[in-house]
Amino acid sequence: KSICIMSLTSEQIQFIDNYLKNEGIEYLDIRVEMIDHVASGVEIEMKEHGTLFYEAFKKYMLLHKKGLLNSNRKFLRSVDIRLLKNFFSNAWSLQCILVFIMGYIGMNFLISNLYSFKAINMISTTISIGGALLYSILVFKRKKWFNFSAIQRLGLFFVLISQLGTSFGKYLFTLNSLQELSGNKFYILSVSNALLFTAYYLMLVTGIQYKKAYKKQFIAL
Repeated sequence: KSICIMSLTSEQIQFIDNYLKNEGIEYLDIRVEMIDHVASGVEIEMKEHGTLFYEAFKKYMLLHKKGLLNSNRKFLRSVDIRLLKNFFSNAWSLQCILVFIMGYIGMNFLISNLYSFKAINMISTTISIGGALLYSILVFKRKKWFNFSAIQRLGLFFVLISQLGTSFGKYLFTLNSLQELSGNKFYILSVSNALLFTAYYLMLVTGIQYKKAYKKQFIAL
């Protein structure tokens, strides 16, 4: 994204970027928006009062630093809300419904043909680990993607679901024998693992969508 500032040098813009980063505004997409505001305010101060860059910058930050940090927190909340909206929007797609159906059929087959209750108990954990690895490979392929808010926040969701999935498989359906896996328990286990599988699919699809958007907007590859 181009920065709408005209008289500031690239070194001055980089100074603003480094300052914001040191103040905890770690995501590039958020900093780019803030650099526009800060640089524009600093430029106005320099033109109207004839002050040098560092004096104008210091004066601007004294007045607006608190507001910028609050804006960062609000932006992160809005990112989380957009992620959830996109997540549930993708959940109603035909592809997602097919993934759940295939997942449910696959879980039924897998559970019915495993002859070790330890292996059955490991299904949720295996799905969680596999999903996290796939997300890391396809979305966090290169370190630079950690610099974008939605990619990073979605990664946190991945960790949360991974922990819930492994805990669910480990504690809620801990089996002592295959005879315990019958009736409602069998179907609940199949459905829960199919839902977990589908949740990872949804997060992967959402992550790739954001990665493409960031790539188009910020990164020339």
